[in-house]
Amino acid sequence: MLFALITAWKNNPVLLIAVMSAIIFSKSQSKSIFKLIFWERIILNVFRSSLSLTGVIQNKVQVAKSGQYVTGYGLGFNNPNDLAVEIGMLILLYVCVKESSLTLKNIFVIIVITAMTYRLTLCRTFLLMMPIAIGLLIGIKYLEKLKFFINLYTFISIASLGIGFIVSIGIPYVMNLGIGNLRPLIVLLNNLTSDRFMNASRVMLHYPITLFGGVGDFDILKTIYNYSIVDNGYIRLLYGSGIVGTIIVAFIYIKTITTLASEKRFYWMVPVIVFILWGISENVLCSLHWNFSILLWGVILEERHGILVKGIAEERTGN
Repeated sequence: MLFALITAWKNNPVLLIAVMSAIIFSKSQSKSIFKLIFWERIILNVFRSSLSLTGVIQNKVQVAKSGQYVTGYGLGFNNPNDLAVEIGMLILLYVCVKESSLTLKNIFVIIVITAMTYRLTLCRTFLLMMPIAIGLLIGIKYLEKLKFFINLYTFISIASLGIGFIVSIGIPYVMNLGIGNLRPLIVLLNNLTSDRFMNASRVMLHYPITLFGGVGDFDILKTIYNYSIVDNGYIRLLYGSGIVGTIIVAFIYIKTITTLASEKRFYWMVPVIVFILWGISENVLCSLHWNFSILLWGVILEERHGILVKGIAEERTGN
């Protein structure tokens, strides 16, 4: 909380909002919060989509995909990718509400929604993330009682964070070094992600990495390259909260994963993994607006037999 206050004082309130929300979540009926967020977003999206389909607000949006412009449907969002993240968030919220009562029929419906959403938005990251989520759900449903699976699942969860940092920060760093042998691969990855890595490398080229961050926007890029949008949650975290803040957030995520695993809340680990990986190509890693799994940071504030376990028991008994 102290460090979050420091970053807020340096004009970056994202971490403070995340920490305060996690603290509130830790003292509340967790599943009820997920239900509330789910139905709130459903209502808001129905309203927004109605305005879009009736022509009050925009519907079709042109976006760049691998150097080509294609038409996607945002249904009121400024970018079809935002609609894809919204639908992905709703699916994962539904998973957290259902947990072990999730059926194969539910998973099949998720597959259908995934296909329809990609056809509507043409969001490739969504098409990559949701099969990962679906695979994890099937694995949990049939293998969660196996100790080997639990250990592997926990390892994959933590490894996903390492992958996120290596890909998001390592590739832009290597691009700036100009290493010849890796150039064809990096160019390919950059093209597949619509220049996201190039934009991140420009940030690293023109902005110093500091201990406490404080960089909320990238105006220098706007002046030099006429483009300052950086869709990378890890770069945003590193420059917004600095090296210290990045280490703290990494520790919080790892501790959240291990705590959820020890409490056998395997379904709740799915959105954590998905949003950790989604943060590579979208600014969702510490954005509570999209990444509701930040609320799960609150579980690390509970003792092993504290409020979390009590809340679970109360939810199961209906009290």
